[in-house]
Amino acid sequence: MLVLGIDLETTGVDKIHDRIVEVGAVLWDTDLKVPVEIYSELVKEEDRPVIDSSFDVSHITPEMIDNYGQDPEDIISSIDDMVCKSDYIVAHNGLNFDQEMLQNFYKRYDHELSNEIWLDTRYHIDYPEMCKSRSLIYLMGYHGFVNPFPHRALFDVMTTLKILSNYDIHRVIEIAESPTIYLVAIVSFNRKDEAKQAGYMWEPDVRFDFDQKQKGFWIKERKLAMFDESELEESFEVRVEEEYQGKLRSDL
Repeated sequence: MLVLGIDLETTGVDKIHDRIVEVGAVLWDTDLKVPVEIYSELVKEEDRPVIDSSFDVSHITPEMIDNYGQDPEDIISSIDDMVCKSDYIVAHNGLNFDQEMLQNFYKRYDHELSNEIWLDTRYHIDYPEMCKSRSLIYLMGYHGFVNPFPHRALFDVMTTLKILSNYDIHRVIEIAESPTIYLVAIVSFNRKDEAKQAGYMWEPDVRFDFDQKQKGFWIKERKLAMFDESELEESFEVRVEEEYQGKLRSDL
């Protein structure tokens, strides 16, 4: 099977107003666990804002983009060619960032990104219980290797694919394709720390049909394929819901 790993470096994290400055894309053979095609380019979007100083870690300067950046139309054509060869797209935290950022990039140039399923190595892998964090830098160390150039797109996407290669790709696909459910902690304000310690996140703008009067709940997102009924065994009531109203922070 071939999957397409993608990583983006950007001027910031605003998915509407910020711009892509670098694309790394790797066509990866999941059986051989090796790259078969590699693409890495700086992106020259003329309307890009000034690169935020907080992104200096990438060491991508405006001068580099001006001198070596490629035309967005050429970038899109190259990505489309690789997407056509792949069965799935892979990214780390792609569902929260890279996917929408790339979709908006395509729209700016009157193109549409293929509606391919994204596998997200942050959310779609059954990591061991002792693996406590889902940050890319932690996962890299946990799996016993070092990324020599972090925050550069090609090296981050290779890191993502190397992490993925430790796991059963068919299980990852099963998780990605399963429905999302929401575990809701029914706790009073005085017991909120119990929910927080159990891994629930406060979502202030969310409502559920079972209580239209309340806005804001402690929530865990789960893929149904990863759900274990033992997660209902808490010191407080836990509801399982399929839909919510409002916004999750991951939607913003």
